[in-house]
Amino acid sequence: MKVLFVDDEKIIRDGIREIIRWDELGCELMETADSADSAIQAMQKERFDLVITDICMQKMTGIELAKRIRRIKPDTKIIILSAFEDFSYAREAIEIGVMKYMLKPVTPEELETAVREAMDQVQSDMQLASRITESEKFVNIYRPQLVKDFWRALLQREITEQNDLEQKMKLAGINADSPTLCCIMVKAELSEKVEEHILQRTVQSAEEVLEKCLECIGYGAGQAVIITEKLSDNEKMIRLHNRIENIWGTPVRISCGHQVSNYLELSASLEAAIMRIPGRQKNAVEDLVAESVKLIEQNIGNEKFGVNEIAVALHISLSYLSKIFKKHLGVTCIEYITQKRMEKAKELLIHTAMTQEEIAHAVGYTNVHYFSMLFKKQLGETPGQYRRQVRK
Repeated sequence: MKVLFVDDEKIIRDGIREIIRWDELGCELMETADSADSAIQAMQKERFDLVITDICMQKMTGIELAKRIRRIKPDTKIIILSAFEDFSYAREAIEIGVMKYMLKPVTPEELETAVREAMDQVQSDMQLASRITESEKFVNIYRPQLVKDFWRALLQREITEQNDLEQKMKLAGINADSPTLCCIMVKAELSEKVEEHILQRTVQSAEEVLEKCLECIGYGAGQAVIITEKLSDNEKMIRLHNRIENIWGTPVRISCGHQVSNYLELSASLEAAIMRIPGRQKNAVEDLVAESVKLIEQNIGNEKFGVNEIAVALHISLSYLSKIFKKHLGVTCIEYITQKRMEKAKELLIHTAMTQEEIAHAVGYTNVHYFSMLFKKQLGETPGQYRRQVRK
């Protein structure tokens, strides 16, 4: 640890070299300065971990020097030696971050103890800086994936609160300014997800055509979402379409959602883009409802399956899913899932010897009492009563 001692009296400066066992402390008294100005000049040439200064000096006091040090070298530890017992001086020293405010006379032992404390703080700061550096390296390595995860979470409405948004943006290194945003949906008749190197070429091509492309994310089999900052005119969309077909090596359909001015509204732009995919407009809502029903039938026994999983699978919001379900089937999505599970439970009660607990698990309920309550609510009697009634 490198130390700078500041005092305008030569006898004090010379004495400090002799009375303190600097070598035994494991630090080095690099220099002494006879004024605050000399100390500032020394600090501009050399890095010091600790500055020990007298409070009363000509031209600039030790307090004023400490303020200057805080501005130019904020990590430097500072000890002030003072003959002033007035607490106002100590309070000011504390406010500017001075490590120690020691009243004279100070014994060599007291000063050595203070220097050891400064050394401990310097070492602690170095360890923390090292950990931060390693953490930054780790984040930088995985930042591309963090960026993709951020955009995907936004599109799937996994981020809904402003505080959560700001934290995720900071982690991903994304500018917190709120630009206009727009989604472009790309869809091809492929059974596999679009490979990462294809997505990289797609985003590069989109950047060239659209000028401001933020990301391109794989979004299910044969699908990708391009996130840009503004709507594109027809000419640019045609150029982009042709380029993507060349990159993907297969016919694609693309559509552009509406422009939004808030990150939290990005999923709405994606929903609009999905609805505008060529060839889908005519029966788009009916197709979504049919796909939802199919997913429900396939997952009757999956206890973890619900409306969230349907919305994610179809790339639509929960509110929109509920709206189209109610409009076309007359019940909410949750009500429809419950109905289908109860219908399956009725079949099992009639045609099998399975216990109520086994049937509850078979239709997606881990809690048999909750299953029995829902069954009675739907049919007016418990599963046991229903089984006895139909088997008379």
